[in-house]
Amino acid sequence: MNSPVKLDHIGVAIKDLERGRAAYERLGFKLTPRSIHRGSPTPGAPVVPFGSGNHCAMVHEGYLEVVSLIDPTIFSNIKRARGPRHTHRVRAPARARRGVRAAEQ
Repeated sequence: MNSPVKLDHIGVAIKDLERGRAAYERLGFKLTPRSIHRGSPTPGAPVVPFGSGNHCAMVHEGYLEVVSLIDPTIFSNIKRARGPRHTHRVRAPARARRGVRAAEQ
């Protein structure tokens, strides 16, 4: 029996949020304004701004989240990528990279 997979959202973690926003807009996505994440760094602590933020592309069901560390001096549950062993470091397929390069020209 095949059942459809339902996703709330897909996150794309990138190094530079502004460059990521520009790249996804060149691909045709309409993104929300920048949002700064907020939360409680420890259970029971007050809610504070985190050092991460995002832009989202809302679709029929769910959304695509372009997310990045914005200020590494502030607490965040997103960590800076330091190499290929980090799972949040995302590289687009070659076909998509060619499309972005073509859109830049």
